[in-house]
Amino acid sequence: MRLRAARYIVGMAASCTTPTADGSSTASARHLLPAFRAVRLSDVDEAAVRRWRKERLDTGSCAERPFGPVTVAKAYRLLHAIFETAVDDQMIRRNPCRIEGAGKEDSPERDVVSLPVVFAIADALPPRYRAMALLATFASMRWGELAGLRRGEHRPGRM
Repeated sequence: MRLRAARYIVGMAASCTTPTADGSSTASARHLLPAFRAVRLSDVDEAAVRRWRKERLDTGSCAERPFGPVTVAKAYRLLHAIFETAVDDQMIRRNPCRIEGAGKEDSPERDVVSLPVVFAIADALPPRYRAMALLATFASMRWGELAGLRRGEHRPGRM
């Protein structure tokens, strides 16, 4: 097969079921395509994947847009999923992503902010943003969810 890895990566990243489709596109554009753009899918071997991962881990903190090991783990998981699909599609015989634990994220636990600090932050914000700070804290809403809220969507007593 002479299918280029780049074409397969772009196509598969777009159809991957990840928490955000945009995350797959970003991971493929920033981390996968630069390394695999000119390589045939069948030419990507375990050594190439190991070199790619080491290069990503070594240069992440120095990059123009810095990234860390968690981002590399996410990109590796996407690469693994893409090659697993290529195996299923009989484009290649074996998945070259075989590094034990490479897709595991190891993030340190973050400190918990005390309630007085949360309320002090909310009080220091302009009135229009106070509800966002409180919802982020107490409802565990993410930025995209908070930014998408509209005043007319609030219905007291309804969940």
